[in-house]
Amino acid sequence: MLHFTFWNQGAWEIYGWTKEESLGKNSYTLLPIKFPQPIEEIEAELFSTGRWQGELVRTKKDGTAIVTMSRWALKGLYSERILNYTARLVEVRSPPI
Repeated sequence: MLHFTFWNQGAWEIYGWTKEESLGKNSYTLLPIKFPQPIEEIEAELFSTGRWQGELVRTKKDGTAIVTMSRWALKGLYSERILNYTARLVEVRSPPI
């Protein structure tokens, strides 16, 4: 389970959640995600290569969906039971209709 440890003004403007509402919250609960492939495959790639990149469809506080280009990179030492990564948002757009 991943929790937000950082939240800035840009995240508030994009997703609608304030810093106080976001920090410490489960990232998948606060911003539901539609992954482009099963999360197990994404995590396998992340652990084998140290990185993953792809498009995620995320749901904002108001319920609207946006597409985000996301880059994940491992930091430090990890086991298969602990997933701790840095995610960088690089693009936001509306999903196709």
